[in-house]
Amino acid sequence: MLHGEEAHDPHYVDPKLTGSDDIEYRVLLDPDTLRRADHVEATLYYQSIPPFYLQERFADASQGPGDKDDIQRLYYLTSHLNLDDATNDKGEPVLKGWKLRIAGGARSVQ
Repeated sequence: MLHGEEAHDPHYVDPKLTGSDDIEYRVLLDPDTLRRADHVEATLYYQSIPPFYLQERFADASQGPGDKDDIQRLYYLTSHLNLDDATNDKGEPVLKGWKLRIAGGARSVQ
């Protein structure tokens, strides 16, 4: 049973939209900043597996009904992951600091 607003969220209840979301960010500028600014730039990053999350999962490995094989698989994959030399086709570092650039852009200030 769904509680609260998730019952009305298509990204939560529609299987075709599962794993996606629509988020609107509003940047409020004070009048002085608004007069001086001609545009606003923003970049959205996603941190795929933060270290604190993994630490909690591994600490929970001996508790609850979780599948021990799945926890061991996650532990193996993350403990053997090496991002030190990960680069894109331009030779630029990617995944540094465990964050992925999802999107970015600029908008004119009106």
